[in-house]
Amino acid sequence: YPGVWARLDSGAAKTILYYSHYDVRPVGPEPWDWPPFGAELTEMPPYKQVIVGRGARGLKGPLQAWLNALQALTAVEGRLPVNVLFLIEGAEILGSRNYLQLAERYREQLREADALFSPGASQSAQGEVSVVLGYKGLLYLELEASGEAWNRGPSAPVHSATNAVVDSPAWRLIHALATLTDREGERLTVDGLGPLFDQRKEISSEEGELLERLHRRFEGRDPNAVIPGLTAGAPVKTFKRGLRGRDVLTEYLYAPSVNISGLRSGYIGPGSKSFLLPHQAVATLDIRLITDLDAQEVLRRLRAHLDREGFGDIRLHAYGAYNWGQTDPRADVVRATLQTLEAHGYPAVVWPMVAFGGPWAHLPRALGIPALRGAGPGYGDRMATSNEFYVIEGDGTVADLADTENFYVDLLSNYAAL
Repeated sequence: YPGVWARLDSGAAKTILYYSHYDVRPVGPEPWDWPPFGAELTEMPPYKQVIVGRGARGLKGPLQAWLNALQALTAVEGRLPVNVLFLIEGAEILGSRNYLQLAERYREQLREADALFSPGASQSAQGEVSVVLGYKGLLYLELEASGEAWNRGPSAPVHSATNAVVDSPAWRLIHALATLTDREGERLTVDGLGPLFDQRKEISSEEGELLERLHRRFEGRDPNAVIPGLTAGAPVKTFKRGLRGRDVLTEYLYAPSVNISGLRSGYIGPGSKSFLLPHQAVATLDIRLITDLDAQEVLRRLRAHLDREGFGDIRLHAYGAYNWGQTDPRADVVRATLQTLEAHGYPAVVWPMVAFGGPWAHLPRALGIPALRGAGPGYGDRMATSNEFYVIEGDGTVADLADTENFYVDLLSNYAAL
């Protein structure tokens, strides 16, 4: 199923649109000590009890905590202090390819929303809770070269010895990719898009203060332990252009990027196979930008560039095209979250922007409402690898499951009161 729509109407003055997803990353080759979909409860020092399973930290634990809080509020109070809209997708890991269609289907109902909220396990092992106010735009796409579309090369895999007389779709794709960026892969060389990589978002005085606080908080610390998406367990030793210190953090927040996340052609399984000249080659790319140029227009210019460069046969499959978005720190949903975190004793770390992106940034901008994703206590680790877990009973620093649920109960009441 592409998505799930639901509505809880309490007759309240305010309405929250809840974003989440129910697909998880596939189980990789790393060995698991527990069944990846077994939802095993176990001790994992220093935590007295955790739940282990694929998606436990990234999705299922935080989602269940939110639903438990709603159920508890309804059972005790008889109604929720806010109305809640649910539009939950089933293809977030694949680039949210269905979400805009889902949003269009429920456009009239979505206009009732005053804020988008997507709580998650945003607590660090030190107890800090990340509150993210902005996300870059995201283009998630595939470029595909094939002998069939090219009308050259094989229409099915053939022996590699025939390459002396048969063209290679894999080389075709490589040459097409090489036209997109400079030699370092730093800057788009597509007509009309290159300047986007020279621009920087204008930073307001409020945003500048948040950025300065981030710099001071993380000054002197290893960027691998600070930058979302990196890990101190597998550190990057040298950053682009020799970036160091606060420059790493600033560029992460505001610089655009063109990433090749996958290249597939020929036999990619274990062991060896007879020499092949593959008939097809596919590259998966994600492009992250902060620009007022619409994401669909960026895709159109990429298509026009490939055609102009003589690669009209290269197929472009766009799975996600989302604009960037940023929430005013003075918005009610932000103020209520920060007040509730303080009341519960959780230190907040406010990020004016991060490099991730998706419908949770695009849709609020389209609706003209603030958005907050994450911004809740709860801790887990090992997302996208083996033994992913979510803490049920904490260590006194990170929240227990019950603590997280109580936080959401208070947050909804505080938001309704503003």
